[in-house]
Amino acid sequence: MKISEDTISILNNFSSINAALLFNEGSDIYTISEAKNILAKASVDETFPRVFGIYQLGEFLSAVSLLDSPDFDF
Repeated sequence: MKISEDTISILNNFSSINAALLFNEGSDIYTISEAKNILAKASVDETFPRVFGIYQLGEFLSAVSLLDSPDFDF
């Protein structure tokens, strides 16, 4: 599965709200700050097939930026 540049940009913004992110099945992504005073939701083009989490989203995105055209398998 390819992840678009738009989705990467959204995830980069979400990483400034909360370092960890739980992805649910489907194409909606949610995050909330640790203080629970900021909530963000985005609908993306990709449809994630299962629930998974990323503990350090910023570090994950830094690693992804080193790759030319990553293909993710969930």
